[in-house]
Parts: sequence; C-alpha cells; structure tokens
Amino acid sequence: MQHVKADKDLLALMPLTLTNVRISFVYSLISKQDYSDVELMKKLRLNSKSLAYCQFYATKSNLIPFDLERLKKQNENNQ
Repeated sequence: MQHVKADKDLLALMPLTLTNVRISFVYSLISKQDYSDVELMKKLRLNSKSLAYCQFYATKSNLIPFDLERLKKQNENNQ
C-alpha cells in the first residue's frame, strides 16, 4: 500500500486497495484468454470453484483496457 499511495493523486478515480488491485489483475488475465483453466489456477493460486466465480464475474463486468491518458482527462474534467 505504501507504493500505491504515491499514485493516489494521479489515479484518484481508481480505487487502489489491495483487493481491487488483485481483482483487476485476475480479471485482466482471465479476459485475455491466453491461458487454459489449469494454467490460470496455477498462476493465480485459485481452485476450480474460485476460478469459475472469477470467470463468471469477469464476463459480467464492463472491462476496458487501462489507459492512463483517458484517466488523466477524467481527473482534469472532475476538478
């Protein structure tokens, strides 16, 4: 969290709790579809039930690629 605090001003609209960062990482790997389920379970240290849960919610979420420039513009517009 100490490393994240330095970016709070830049990424004000993005919640940077450890849980949110982890979920974002998990969803990003799942959405790329570069890995098999077995590879994802090993890489993310998840069991099959947890992986299925994450995959379900990753498909339900409106995932967009991270774009720092877009985030900066949003921050400027909100100030």
